Amino acid sequence: MKVLRKTAPRITAENIGQLRPEGLPQITINEWLSAYLATVADKEDKVPDGYFSVEEIAKSMKACRSTASERVNALHRAGRADRVKLRRMIVGRIRIVPYYKLSVVAPGKTQG
Repeated sequence: MKVLRKTAPRITAENIGQLRPEGLPQITINEWLSAYLATVADKEDKVPDGYFSVEEIAKSMKACRSTASERVNALHRAGRADRVKLRRMIVGRIRIVPYYKLSVVAPGKTQG
């Protein structure tokens, strides 16, 4: 017995609107995008006051990201910076991003 396979129709600019499966609503890309952003908006964490990302610290130091990251990590290891990891939307994806709160200590003083 020969099995006939149904091949998918070729998609062209003329028939793109006619190839929707039955039962699916026709939505625009803007409607889809707003629905997507509404679902991921509550998954993003709020940045606490006084916490900054490495990119923000690098910009204020007028240094590259890798240099700022090395310095901030050294401060964190020395106990002079607090780190929290927050969920942030980066280029359409939720990523875990470290944020730092730097402790300001006057020169010659000890932190205590």
